[in-house]
Amino acid sequence: MRHMGMNRKGFEFTVALWIIFFLIVLVILLLFSKSIFGWIGTAVDKIFGF
Repeated sequence: MRHMGMNRKGFEFTVALWIIFFLIVLVILLLFSKSIFGWIGTAVDKIFGF
């Protein structure tokens, strides 16, 4: 029983790590896409002379 509990705790810990990792990646992607949109915006501004 104790062994099963340890496995479950380890599994929950792994899931928590994956969730944290996913959130960090999501934030990085959001920031990166924002900067990409910024670059596209400045490029369009230069092309159209706004």
